[in-house]
Amino acid sequence: MAIPPPPAPMLMRQRKRYFQQIEYNETIQRMLYEVNTAKEKEAERLADMKEQKQQIIANKLKPKGIALNAGSLRFNKKRHVYSAPAFS
Repeated sequence: MAIPPPPAPMLMRQRKRYFQQIEYNETIQRMLYEVNTAKEKEAERLADMKEQKQQIIANKLKPKGIALNAGSLRFNKKRHVYSAPAFS
């Protein structure tokens, strides 16, 4: 069995096109990495904002005394306050 001859060297334009395609590939991979990184950072930022909102809501003033024991509060629209139902 004979060994096949090595391939002929590339012509100038083939070589130029080959290296240009390699350069395009590197550019596309770099840009994809940047886009994916930006997506991840945006998702992290949104998650942090959501967590911060949840913490703000959790740290709001809580009802105390009778209102806390009553369990159900009514909102007075005129005074913008919560009040507990009267006990009989």
